[in-house]
Amino acid sequence: MAHSPISRHLGPCLALALSLPLLACGDTVTDYPKLAPTDQLLAPPAIPAHAQEAAAAPERVRDGLEAEGRGLKGRAAATGSRPVDNRDLTARAAALRARAEALKQADVPSGGASMTNCPEGQTDCAAPAKE
Repeated sequence: MAHSPISRHLGPCLALALSLPLLACGDTVTDYPKLAPTDQLLAPPAIPAHAQEAAAAPERVRDGLEAEGRGLKGRAAATGSRPVDNRDLTARAAALRARAEALKQADVPSGGASMTNCPEGQTDCAAPAKE
């Protein structure tokens, strides 16, 4: 029985294809990952180069930070900022909700109402006059 050229090469190719996964397994000596040595794990942490000044003179660093904080507080006082009063925000939000509800309920002409012309506290703004 004569074999075709394809079947003659098919056997070795099939054997090679089936053995490739076995070749990828590697050796059995280093199956486990290399563990870090205990002396490295338990060693005190090294101080990075950028922290050498803080390690050498912590008082000087603390004094510098406190001076920076005082400067920031002085700038905040100079700007006149005050803490936000939650009651003011709540009242403003209620006024805006009431104004929005009034605009929804109003019979608005085709031009629409201008919300920028409505004074604060007034909820029944009329549409601007057409010229």
